[in-house]
Amino acid sequence: MHGRRPRTRELAHCLALIACAGCQGASPALSVGAVSFQESELLGLSPARRLNLGLLTSFGLAVSEGGEVDVAKPLLDLRTRERIIQRLETELKLRAAGVTEEVLEARYLTAPRCELVVRHLVLLSDRSDPEARRAEARQAAERALQQALAGDSFPELAGRVSQEPGAAERGGLLQPGREGSWVPEFWQAANALDEGEISDVVETEYGYHVLKLEERRIVPFAEVRDEVAAEVALMLGHLGDQVQAWKDSATARVRLDPDGISAWMDGVDSGITVLATWEGIHYSSAEFRRHLLGREATVGARAREEERQEVERLVMEMIRGVVLEEVAWQMGVTLSAAEEEEIRRDWLDTTARWASALGFHGGQSSEEVKASALEGLSSTRQSAMIARDELLRWAPMLSAATPVHLGS
Repeated sequence: MHGRRPRTRELAHCLALIACAGCQGASPALSVGAVSFQESELLGLSPARRLNLGLLTSFGLAVSEGGEVDVAKPLLDLRTRERIIQRLETELKLRAAGVTEEVLEARYLTAPRCELVVRHLVLLSDRSDPEARRAEARQAAERALQQALAGDSFPELAGRVSQEPGAAERGGLLQPGREGSWVPEFWQAANALDEGEISDVVETEYGYHVLKLEERRIVPFAEVRDEVAAEVALMLGHLGDQVQAWKDSATARVRLDPDGISAWMDGVDSGITVLATWEGIHYSSAEFRRHLLGREATVGARAREEERQEVERLVMEMIRGVVLEEVAWQMGVTLSAAEEEEIRRDWLDTTARWASALGFHGGQSSEEVKASALEGLSSTRQSAMIARDELLRWAPMLSAATPVHLGS
């Protein structure tokens, strides 16, 4: 901690601040990338609230520049690693039980997956909106439904009525979807339709929809093989202890470095400080720090504040993941491009919900991001509060992407 300044220096500093109040050249009280806030814009905000504003701004800048995926690379890498390890466990169970590819395909053909081609129109309405506004949106959707049932061209109707961006150009047509692609209410409504049939008004978290099923397709086994394998592996739960023993054996040669752990805990580690080793692989403090960015903020806080035993547990957990990922690659267990895209898409769906709730969108100027961040910080709308709380769990990752600087 810094020592307390002599009182005369404090007084001089205060006088200087008063003299410069309102000056265009005054240093910002908060800056994030190209966005800065003056003290006059932050009056009444505690240091913690100012930090939160900075983190919201960091997220808003990422959205404005289309950088949501770049910001989340530590998280996406971690989720990819976790998915690969799940796949490894699945394959180990199948091999132990002697389940062949022919058995998997035969099981799948008893109840094959469907892919749906759907057009829809939506009248946007947040569930926290005033009841009158929600009623208006629902009535508009009901009118559109009656027009569709009366024979109006659904693509043209969606183009006129739907409030979804790009609906006019696509005639309301969505990318083909499978179970899990859409929110449950939407999928259930679409899956209940026959080809060419139009749904009743369907309510989701986004608003009120009217759907038309264009086509129902059977998904080839090769495209869902890994999902079927996971289902079968789940039924082989009795082999879980055997798989765990194998994983323990594969990582048994991991060794923690006591000196490296001490350096980390004392805050004097260099980026190349070795925290653990495994068969020639050195796990550095820089890698540990990066992996912590992919975990929620509370995990990283524990790594700095908890007892040595907890830090050692976290380091061991992280390097075991690295080791098992390496073993999986050696065994040929990888993720398909579709699985990698699913991980990416899940994150983009989450960030799109946050951005919508907080007023951020692509192409915003720095000033627009700034205004949205200020509004998002103070908003009492349920969707905004939920988005804000969820987003701030990733504070270290956001700050690492675009550092938040608080003025002194």
